Amino acid sequence: MGARAVDISLNKQLTLSKIGQNLEQYIYGSLLLAVLVAIVFWLFTFILLKGYRRAKRR
Repeated sequence: MGARAVDISLNKQLTLSKIGQNLEQYIYGSLLLAVLVAIVFWLFTFILLKGYRRAKRR
């Protein structure tokens, strides 16, 4: 994790301020995951359609 990452201890009382401390990390992580998954599926679809196009020409 990054230098600013904070662990949430579930043994102590969970407050809104502690949740707010981790919100930035959650948002960056979810956006990064969404972008990576989109790129992977785009590449998969591109390769699949390229192969289908070549097979159709033959």
